[in-house]
Amino acid sequence: MSSRQPHDQTATPLRSAAQRLAAACSALLLAGTAPASAVITEWQVIEGGAVRLVVAGKAPDGSYEAGLEIALDPEWHTYWRYPGETGIPPELSFEGSENLAHGSLSFPAPERYDDGFSQSIVYTDSVLLPLRLTPEAADTPLKLEANAFFGVCNKICVPAEARFTLDLAADPQPDRIAARLISTARAALPVAMQETEGPRLVGFSFREGKSALKLDITADVGDATSADLFAEGAAEATTGLPKPGARDGSKVRWSLSLKGLSGPEEALPLRLVLVTDGRAVEASYTIDSRTRSIRRTDGPAQ
Repeated sequence: MSSRQPHDQTATPLRSAAQRLAAACSALLLAGTAPASAVITEWQVIEGGAVRLVVAGKAPDGSYEAGLEIALDPEWHTYWRYPGETGIPPELSFEGSENLAHGSLSFPAPERYDDGFSQSIVYTDSVLLPLRLTPEAADTPLKLEANAFFGVCNKICVPAEARFTLDLAADPQPDRIAARLISTARAALPVAMQETEGPRLVGFSFREGKSALKLDITADVGDATSADLFAEGAAEATTGLPKPGARDGSKVRWSLSLKGLSGPEEALPLRLVLVTDGRAVEASYTIDSRTRSIRRTDGPAQ
């Protein structure tokens, strides 16, 4: 699946506007630590672009609304939470933070990338990954130490790292620019798939493949001009991408090999994300490969 080693080093990346902007930062920034800011860090240069951390303020539940923003150079891409057949998904760790109970990244709708050798699930241009930071004590300031690790690719694929330090007040002033960025990203997050309306999965059937059982999936995408489907198994699974099939009116079909799914034979976990015109819906399922049956497990949205 993912690896921290570049798989190709045949080309030299070009410096772009994003890199020149980040390169203008201080020597401290280039050394790897962005100066602390109340809401937005300085850009940190990475090969193929730049990265920063933004904080909008506090949500009604007492958590901080934040985001990891990755600005990519032309023709570069980074990865979704499950990268597909190759790639390094974004990770964010918080060792050294004070008054932080936990932090969780969310992932907007991705796209498919095919380099002729493998297929990946990616973001191009730029992406902001919404981040929710929950303090241990809501009325106490939070000192954030965040370490980002992810992959970026063009003709080469390289690991990227960035480290951020922020001192967040217990009652911070909201930042409208950061809030707008985060709100836009959250609007692109997958939502629970409805059972009776909107883009949805409407049919499943099993058949024997050459090397593994296959699941044929049919979706109703309405009048959407574009549609794609992504599959994600358990944490240790190496699920491939569903293979696109024919479209007939509002119905679109894909075929997914179950090779690489992991778990008990009678309860293989599978999460499916349907992306139509840049918006996504998702649903979780359990597959019983013995009886060739599938059932939804995340509570159908009504």
